[in-house]
Amino acid sequence: MALQTLVYTAQPVLEGYALLANEQAVKTPAGAGFVLPTKALADAVVAEWRAQSPTKFNPAAMPLTQLAATCLDLVMPDRDAALTQLMAQLDHDMLCHRADEPDALRQQQQLVWQPYLEWCLTRCDALLTVCSGLLPEPQSPAAQAALRHVLNHYDSWQLTGLSHAAALTHSLILGLALAESYKSANEIFAAAELESLQQMAKWGIDPLAKARHDSIKHELETCAEWFRLLASGG
Repeated sequence: MALQTLVYTAQPVLEGYALLANEQAVKTPAGAGFVLPTKALADAVVAEWRAQSPTKFNPAAMPLTQLAATCLDLVMPDRDAALTQLMAQLDHDMLCHRADEPDALRQQQQLVWQPYLEWCLTRCDALLTVCSGLLPEPQSPAAQAALRHVLNHYDSWQLTGLSHAAALTHSLILGLALAESYKSANEIFAAAELESLQQMAKWGIDPLAKARHDSIKHELETCAEWFRLLASGG
C-alpha cells in the first residue's frame, strides 16, 4: 500500500489509544500492537506519522514513535531487566566522578553538578558518593536501594524515557531530574556537556562537536516532551 494512501488515527481501546492506518492496527517492529497510554502521546505520534513525506519514509523524524516502539518491544516485556540495567549506571554516574584538574573545571563541576546531588538526596533519600581519579567508586547499598525504591514506581513508559535521557547524559541523576521536571532540557544539556562546552568557549566552536551538541539537545527536548505527554493523561 503506498504511503500517500494511508490515513493515520488513534482509536481508544481498553489499554489506551491504538495507532491505526486506514483503520487497521499498526504494529511495532516486533509485532506488538502500537497502543499508547495517553491521548496526548497518541495524538503526537499520529502527527509524526502524518508528517511523513509521501515519497520517502524517515524514521529519524519520528522520535516519539521510536521511543514508543522501544517501550512496547523491549521495556514492557521485561520491565525488571530494564530497571536493573538502568540502576547499573549509577556506579558510573558522571555527576559523581569529578575531575582532579584543572581547578576551573573542578570548581565548575562542583557549582553545576552538586545541586543535582543535593536534589537527589531530598527527592530520593539517596546520599551519593563523589570521587575523582581514574576509577569511579561504587555507591552504597543504601543509596542504591533508595533510588531503586523511587524507580519502582515508574511504569514502563516512564522508564523508557528515563533510560534514554540517562544514556544521553551519562547520568541516571540527570535523567531523573529531567523526568521529574527538576530542570529543563537545556539545563540538563548544559550540565551533561559541561566540560565540552568549556572547551568550546576556550578554543572556539568545533563543527563536529556543535553537531553532536545539537543532536543531544534535540533528543533531550524529545525526552522532556515524552514525559509531558505521559503526564497529560487523557
